[in-house]
Amino acid sequence: EHGDVAAFLSVREVADRVGVGPATVVRFRREMGYEGFSDYQDNTRRQFLAHDTFVQRLRKRIETGSFGGDLAGQLVGIHVANIENTLGRVADDHLEQAVEAILDAQVIRIFGSGLSASVAVSAEHAFSVLGLQARATSNGGLSHMRELSRITEDDLVFSVSVWRYMKDSVTAAKVGREVGAKVIALTDSPIAPIARFSDLLFVADTAGLLHSRSHLGLMSLVQLLGSAVA
Repeated sequence: EHGDVAAFLSVREVADRVGVGPATVVRFRREMGYEGFSDYQDNTRRQFLAHDTFVQRLRKRIETGSFGGDLAGQLVGIHVANIENTLGRVADDHLEQAVEAILDAQVIRIFGSGLSASVAVSAEHAFSVLGLQARATSNGGLSHMRELSRITEDDLVFSVSVWRYMKDSVTAAKVGREVGAKVIALTDSPIAPIARFSDLLFVADTAGLLHSRSHLGLMSLVQLLGSAVA
């Protein structure tokens, strides 16, 4: 039930959470058919980057005959699940650290393109109305390069990157890490490329009904962070 967590914890951390010894965890994984704990984690982590294409999702819906019924109701169900799952996995201490990083930043430099662009603009608004210096860059080119060159160690890099993981957002997080700035990343997988450059990582569910992935889970994280700062 908690594969998204267990796939990224050590044996000791898993054991502590469920109140058993590390050896019990290893034996349990072997009973599940894995050679050991690392084998289990390798197999589980690979599932997080499995995203169906539009054609694959279309084919599945045709095969299951799930085009009928209340389309609006189906959308509501998917979006509600995205928001609940996303916010449900945010730990209190993680949120508190993010708030401190936001408040301590001289400038909050926000990056996001493609599907992430609207989230980046929303984040700029959420922080700006609180009197914070926030700037969103939602496209590449010269404006993106100029914003990268302005990042200092006193800034916060707030980068949004979801499948297909646009290079601009990942590069922004990498540059932020290199200059010593704090980096907060919003993404859709714990092993997304941006994860290795972030100090604080927030993972959102982005399941969509058919033609596109949903950004409402990401938007809910922006709303949560803005409300916590307020």
